[in-house]
Amino acid sequence: MTAVKNIKVLTILFFCILLVPALALDLGISPPDINLKLDRGAQHEGEFYLFGSDKEAIQVKVYLMDWSLSTSGNYQFLPMGTVKRSAASWISFFPSTFNLPPKRGQKITYTIKVPNDASGSYWAAIMAETNPTSSVAPGQFQVMMAGRVAYIIRIDINGSPKGVAKLERLKMNWNQEQGKLEASLRLKNNGASMLRFKGRLELKDNQGKTVGTIPFREGYLLPDYTREFELADHDLKLGPGFYIGLAVVDVGERSLTAIQSTLEIKR
Repeated sequence: MTAVKNIKVLTILFFCILLVPALALDLGISPPDINLKLDRGAQHEGEFYLFGSDKEAIQVKVYLMDWSLSTSGNYQFLPMGTVKRSAASWISFFPSTFNLPPKRGQKITYTIKVPNDASGSYWAAIMAETNPTSSVAPGQFQVMMAGRVAYIIRIDINGSPKGVAKLERLKMNWNQEQGKLEASLRLKNNGASMLRFKGRLELKDNQGKTVGTIPFREGYLLPDYTREFELADHDLKLGPGFYIGLAVVDVGERSLTAIQSTLEIKR
């Protein structure tokens, strides 16, 4: 085996995907997302701003990507055209590459052209990424950081059928170590339009007395996607006993829907 010698420069490149200003990586964005309601065949003009380092100029490139949400609600960024309901092909923007001076911002303008046959919800992301350049001298070791931020675009087409939420499961668990109630609510969207989820867990004891109400974390439920929503932070204290949990769901429909589960806390 031949040894590799005389390595002069080693460059390590780290990427970090952020939806909030990434000041530590010298790239920020405002606003980070937008929700649009557009007609079929409509054209929309929009803009957002990128902000760079306070100390040095950075090179930035801008490009389109798709995204989806994991079961737990984390963003997953994918190549353009991957997602069935991608809006990436509808979008054009300017500029695509530029130099961002210290303490300055750059406006990114974009145009969305909606097809005449669009129906339901669509989404895409405009990504902005720093382009690190190496100025290291021979024999030095350098770590270069590249920041990446996403401008999230969600589009609902006016006049489309609503999303259809199906409650699949409510799971409750008592974390004995932390002395804390945990719960997750799984829903599926069987419709063609995106849903905005809000919900709460109403907890009763075996006598039917309400002992507490805890909200779930809010979020989006994409068409043909399944997602689990967990409880928001809370400090509800429970003793040993049998409890009934009722998850009440609001996804923008005329009436609330609910699903029930039980929990036993042993001594």
